[in-house]
Amino acid sequence: MKSQVVILLSVLSAVLARCPADWDHYNDKCFFLSRDNETFAGALKLCEVIGAQYGRVASLATVDDAGTQSHLEGLVTKTSSLEYYIGATDIVHEGTWVWVSNGQTATYTNWGPFQPNNRGGAENCAGITYDIPNGFVGHWTDKPCTKELPYICEMPSHYRPIMNTLLVIALSLIAAALARCPADWDHYNDRCFFLSRDNETFADALSLCEVIGKQYGRVATLATVDDAGTQKHLANLVSHTSSLAFYIGANDLVHEGTWVWVSSGHAITYNNWGPTQPNNRGGAENCAVITYAPQDGFVYHWTDEPCTNELTYICEMPFANVNAPVVG
Repeated sequence: MKSQVVILLSVLSAVLARCPADWDHYNDKCFFLSRDNETFAGALKLCEVIGAQYGRVASLATVDDAGTQSHLEGLVTKTSSLEYYIGATDIVHEGTWVWVSNGQTATYTNWGPFQPNNRGGAENCAGITYDIPNGFVGHWTDKPCTKELPYICEMPSHYRPIMNTLLVIALSLIAAALARCPADWDHYNDRCFFLSRDNETFADALSLCEVIGKQYGRVATLATVDDAGTQKHLANLVSHTSSLAFYIGANDLVHEGTWVWVSSGHAITYNNWGPTQPNNRGGAENCAVITYAPQDGFVYHWTDEPCTNELTYICEMPFANVNAPVVG
C-alpha cells in the first residue's frame, strides 16, 4: 500500500509540476527538444501524446516574440542538431503562415535570407535552422513537411483543469449552429473539403487533416466519399489541380479486402474503383486514392496504393462556422 501511495504522489507531482523534468521553462510555457527525427505531422502527433502524459495540451512550439526566439536559440545551441521543427505552417494557403497550436497567423517571424522561398513548390513547414555559412543563425527556413527532423514541443507551464476543455467543447458546439466553410475550403452538402498542395503518407495526411480542423474548432479527417454526388464533386475539384492522385479516407489496413472509412470505421457501401482495382499489387496496397491516369483507364477512379506513398490528400470537416480558431 505504501508503494502505491508513493507512485500516486509521484504521478500527481509530475502532472501538477510547473515544468516536468527534461522540459525547459520560459514565461508561461514548457519546452521540450526531441532527440528523434520525425515528419512534421509525426512530430505534432508525438508532442500531443507526450503532453497527454502530463494531463496537458501540447503542440509544436509557437515562437511568437523575440524573447521566445532567443530562448529557444539558446536551447538549440546546446544540442548537436542543426534544424528543429516549430509549429508554423502554410499548408492551407501558400504564404499565410499560421501556428498549429491555435490557428492564428504568425505576426512575429525570424525568417533567414531569402526565406520562405517554397523551393520546388513543396516547402510548407517552418524550422529553426543553424547553417552559418549560408547566413542561418537560428533563423527560420521553410522545409518540406515530409522531411524528418528533430522538433520542439510546448505545453502550458501550469495544469489546465478539465473544465477548461469542456468549456471549449461547449463553445464549439454552440458556434457550430452558424454554418459556413472557411476560406480555401469547398462546400458540398453538409461538409467542407480541402485539397492539399503538399504530399504526405496516408498516416501523416490523416494527422494533418486533424490538425487543420482543430484550427477551426472542428473534427477533420480524410474525405469520406460515400455517394456518387460526392465523388462527382471531388472529381471536379481534383480536375482543377495539377495533382494526379489524392488520398481519400478508405483503407483495408485491418482486414484485407474489407474497406472502411477512417472517419467512422464503417465499411464502404459506395465505391468508384477503376479497372482491375483494388488489386493489392505486391500485397501492400491498403489505402484508396482518387487517380487521374486516362491512359490506364483511370478518370478520377479509385486505386489502391501503398499507404507509404507520399501523395496529395483531401480533408473533410463538418459544415460549421467558428468565428475564431478554438484553442484547446
